[in-house]
Amino acid sequence: MKVAVFSTKSCDRTFLEAANVDRTQDLVFFEPRLNLETRVLGAGLTAAWVFVNYRLEAKTLLAIAQNGIR
Repeated sequence: MKVAVFSTKSCDRTFLEAANVDRTQDLVFFEPRLNLETRVLGAGLTAAWVFVNYRLEAKTLLAIAQNGIR
């Protein structure tokens, strides 16, 4: 599964790569927050990872769902 990870800082990337040591997920990291303008970064990927404190607008969720991201 190809996963777009938004709002990634270097410490997040280090931790997530270490946790994914068996490479069960293909993580693709992006620094920008996920929103309507940045949703195109995840085009062609399977899922979007957002952090627990993250607030997404319904229109952003609908837009990424229309592009096949779950």
